Amino acid sequence: MPDEYEIYKVFKDDIFGDKIVHLNPYLYNIRNNENFLEDYFVNEINELKDKINCYEDRLDKLNCKIGKVVDSLAWWIPFKKLRNKFRDKFLK
Repeated sequence: MPDEYEIYKVFKDDIFGDKIVHLNPYLYNIRNNENFLEDYFVNEINELKDKINCYEDRLDKLNCKIGKVVDSLAWWIPFKKLRNKFRDKFLK
């Protein structure tokens, strides 16, 4: 199975050599940009990192809310040992 760079090279050498391609500015920029794949993958990786950071923030907020609920419920358990066991079950 060919990798993305081999596919790019086929497009660049064979298909982008056609005169019709020169009329489309987007395709012309791809044809003349040697770092097209690197730029594309760097942009995709940065977008994925941003999404991961967003989901990590949401997960942290959710964990904080769950911790507050568990602490509120644990408050009503009269014995400290049982209260700590209750918290450990939910927070670990």
